[in-house]
Amino acid sequence: MKEELINALVPSRLSHAAMQMSSPLVSPALDRLADAFRRLDEGTTARLRKNFAFALPHLTKPEVEDLVKRHWRARFQSEFERVQLNGMPREQLKRYCMTHVDIEGGEHVRAACESPEPLILFTPHFGSFAIACLRAILDVERHKTISLFYDPPEVNPTTAVYRPLIERLGCNSKVLLNDRTAALKGLRALKNGNALGIMPDVYSYNLGMMFVPFFGRLAVAMGGTAFFALKSNARLIPAYCHRRGRGRFVLQYGAPIELSRTGDFARDVYNTTARIFANIQEQLTALPEHWIYWDTFYERFAFAPEVTLPREGESWAEGFGSYRSELAECESSLGRFLGSFGAQLRRGVRHESRESRDERAVVNG
Repeated sequence: MKEELINALVPSRLSHAAMQMSSPLVSPALDRLADAFRRLDEGTTARLRKNFAFALPHLTKPEVEDLVKRHWRARFQSEFERVQLNGMPREQLKRYCMTHVDIEGGEHVRAACESPEPLILFTPHFGSFAIACLRAILDVERHKTISLFYDPPEVNPTTAVYRPLIERLGCNSKVLLNDRTAALKGLRALKNGNALGIMPDVYSYNLGMMFVPFFGRLAVAMGGTAFFALKSNARLIPAYCHRRGRGRFVLQYGAPIELSRTGDFARDVYNTTARIFANIQEQLTALPEHWIYWDTFYERFAFAPEVTLPREGESWAEGFGSYRSELAECESSLGRFLGSFGAQLRRGVRHESRESRDERAVVNG
């Protein structure tokens, strides 16, 4: 319903110029619309209030309420930004991404582009990620072909907008819909020294999942991003983009994430995935209003979220025994499965065939 209301403000491409001229009025109107939804959608607002307090316990109640309001507004602004992008012809789209986005940490992506090593850029569904994707393509295209992973539209209907948007940009980039064929294409691109873009904060409950430390608990994650990086020895660079003001954005490229190299591939995938999520947690703590998945945040914890883990370094293993014991005591079949799966994670997956292991690792982010 939110997207329908936003699209009503911009009914066709012909209205794009008028939309641009009226932007100073549209932005406050979107804020008021977001405030109305915040009050009307009491269920989502209550979940956001609970999840922000859970993840960021240092916040006072008034600070949580203010964060909930800023989150609703950021979501509406982000959806409006996608409508704006969809209404732009090619040359204007390129110009907009180049002139309205300020870059921080550009030296990291420049060094990666000038190196013969492959490059993986990752970002969660954070802030202005559509603009981040387009600007990253423009930053990389002179040096490397970039392939971008998305769920097929039949799995996630919201991704349908991205392929035509990326194709309209007219750069040498490719969209890879998330399946085994795309995974092989992604690996081939990296082996040739090219680039891959991926969003690791999506997950599904299957044998490719694992539990990594996230805001002091163990949360469900997928190992695909780490798998690609380790298989290709790629530079793994985080990228975060958010709205700085009306029509202004900042895209931050971070320093490369260090890949785990223990000699045990399964353990290295796990450790590297944990480092990715530690990096995401740092960004979400600094600018929490911009992550779109806060309303489902609590669902990411498989069981007993009251069991906490150390928040610093990779000392999470000290708390894993307690967590697994809690799982083992659960009488449900899901609890028993998760308990046994946790033990398998610690042992690794050495007894699986290589083909099976590769297929599991690349499902989702």
